[in-house]
Amino acid sequence: MTKGAVAPRSTGRRRPGFAALLALVLLLVAALSLAAFRFVAAKSPVNRVRPALALGSGSVSRPLTAASAASGVLTFVPQGAADSLGQAMCAATGAAPCPLHRYPGRVLVSRAAGGRFAVTVILTVDLKRLLAGGEISLGGLPGASSLKTGKLAVSTDNTIYGVSMNPHTHRAVFRYEIAQSGLKVWALNWNALGAVSQNSSLQ
Repeated sequence: MTKGAVAPRSTGRRRPGFAALLALVLLLVAALSLAAFRFVAAKSPVNRVRPALALGSGSVSRPLTAASAASGVLTFVPQGAADSLGQAMCAATGAAPCPLHRYPGRVLVSRAAGGRFAVTVILTVDLKRLLAGGEISLGGLPGASSLKTGKLAVSTDNTIYGVSMNPHTHRAVFRYEIAQSGLKVWALNWNALGAVSQNSSLQ
C-alpha cells in the first residue's frame, strides 16, 4: 500500500443469506434437542421399567387368546393383592363406575414374544373426582401431586399409587404382558407396577 493511501472502509454488511443460515442452524439445534428429550423420556423409569413378574392368585379355565387377553389382564388378581388389575387401575385414576364388562378405559392387545400378549390400558384421570375426594393434594409439600408435570400421588383407603399421566390430555398408560396361561403378568411401566404391587412402598 503506497503512502497516503486510504484503506477501504468496511461496510459492516453481512453476506446475503447469513440470517437465513443462522435461523436454519438454530432450528436444527432445537429439533435435535427435542428429539433427544423425547428419546430420554421414552427410556425413563416412568415409561419403562424392568419387567416385573406377578403371579395370579386364582385359576384360569383355558389358555388366553387375542380375544380374551384384555379380560385376562383386567380380572387378574396378583398374589397378596386385594383388587384385580382392572379395579386397581380405576382406583389409581379415579375412574368410576368401573364395570369390567364395560371398562372405562381403552384396551389394546397385540402379540408379544414367548407366546405372551402385550396389553396396554389407557385411562383418563378424573382429576375433579380425585381432588374432591381428597385422594390427591396439590402444592409444594412432599408427596403432593403436580398437574404441570403429570406426576400424581393418589391415596386410596389401602394404597398409595404413583401415577404418571400426560399433563395435557390427563391420560395415564398402563403397559403389561400376560402369559398365554393367564397365570403370569409382567408390569412394563411405572403405572402398571403400582397396579400390580398395590403397595404404598412404591410411593
